[in-house]
Amino acid sequence: MQKHEDARTFPERPIVGVGAVILDADRVLLVKRSHQPLKGAWSLPGGAVDVGEALSVAVVREVLEETGLTVRVGPLVDVVDRVHWNAEGRVE
Repeated sequence: MQKHEDARTFPERPIVGVGAVILDADRVLLVKRSHQPLKGAWSLPGGAVDVGEALSVAVVREVLEETGLTVRVGPLVDVVDRVHWNAEGRVE
């Protein structure tokens, strides 16, 4: 069994994540990431989906955890693949 940190860095299976596009008139809410991946980068609020959790429920939970905001989930905007290979050929 992999340690949690290693399992996130070099996962054995895909990790499904969600991100929320939160609009306020002509503004979009961004958060500065405090953890890897992409620590220090500006991003949409979101994160990993828990086992058995619906995507819409994950969006509401992640936004609340990261911003303190309660949101209403609208339509799906996009699906994005983010797969990174390291120098040794492992998915990272």
